[in-house]
Amino acid sequence: MGNPMTEKSTSNPGFSFADWNDLKSFLDDVLSGAEQVGDSGKLGGSTLPEVIAAAANSGLTVKNLVYNSDFTLYSNQSGISNWYDYKHPDGWIFTCDGTSPQIGYDSSAVACRITTPADATAMSLVQNLHEFPRWAAKLRGKQVTVHVSIQGPAGVSVTLTDGVTSDSETLEGTGSAESIDLTLTVDAAATYLRLTIASTGNTETIYLYAAYGNIGEVAIEGLPCQIDRIGLWQGMDEAYPETVMECSAASSLIEIPAGYTRLESWLNGRFGRGANSRSYLPELRGRFLRVWANGSAQDPDRATRTDRGDGTTGDKPGTLQANQNLSHNHATYPPDAHANGAGGGVQMYVYPSLMGGTGSSGGNQSNPNNINVLAGIRWA
Repeated sequence: MGNPMTEKSTSNPGFSFADWNDLKSFLDDVLSGAEQVGDSGKLGGSTLPEVIAAAANSGLTVKNLVYNSDFTLYSNQSGISNWYDYKHPDGWIFTCDGTSPQIGYDSSAVACRITTPADATAMSLVQNLHEFPRWAAKLRGKQVTVHVSIQGPAGVSVTLTDGVTSDSETLEGTGSAESIDLTLTVDAAATYLRLTIASTGNTETIYLYAAYGNIGEVAIEGLPCQIDRIGLWQGMDEAYPETVMECSAASSLIEIPAGYTRLESWLNGRFGRGANSRSYLPELRGRFLRVWANGSAQDPDRATRTDRGDGTTGDKPGTLQANQNLSHNHATYPPDAHANGAGGGVQMYVYPSLMGGTGSSGGNQSNPNNINVLAGIRWA
């Protein structure tokens, strides 16, 4: 027997929902008695599968607007010996005005951990939730609700804002995880939607366990994310999808545009930065991709790989290697010689055709059999 919550019915129950709030209102009416439960378990005269079918047929879809909402992705980590080696979580922009603040993944707490130094006066961890194609049409005029599970001292604030209206709460400092729920209706003139965790204290330790949000009155955990995983994309198309950026070429470095902070968080200047201090996209056009050796002798020249853009060289992801041939040689034949006459003198005969080298052959480069693919960096 199928699951009525996951199967899409083709039946038409005779009604529809304008949005998720409309569906929630209908179910609230059922629970309050304003809509009567009919015979055979009917809701307002319809069965539960028919209600679900009406929601599906109305085109209702809801996704999590927060990327890396469980704080498990750390593409800029430098190691795993210390929790702060993981550095900031992907999708989030971390700033702190103190000396040597720490942020990373604390496996014992199963959380993103932040420690502010003694001279800190301002710290923030920010994610722009609107950075996906056609966000304005999807979000403006809609109610958005965000849930944050966080532990920290009193006064740490969590804010959801669209630049016109805001909803904010501060922690009570209970010593355990606190649940923060924020909601606002995105203004018709909004130019962004932003979630911010901030503090003005010092020598503080903050743990972030989860942050998720969606269109509707209630933030729902476990929804698929609006953003596919940020990173390398490959395809056989001749044009890039709108969620993918073209990569740089060696002769034409591309600095990412303004307004792509989640992508900036992932790149973090590892391939260098442009005139506007934003990250360059990696130089992939026309290059073969090689799996990172990570100490393997399969790349005997791994130690001499060149700068990827941020000063990192050697056996690290993103470092470069120029084309070359394996060291070898070509044998040549010496001049022929033989004895001439009874005097035993030696007369040398040189054959020019054997002294001119092996000649040239081949094309403009050394390469294995290959097929062209389109490669870029997915940002949404």
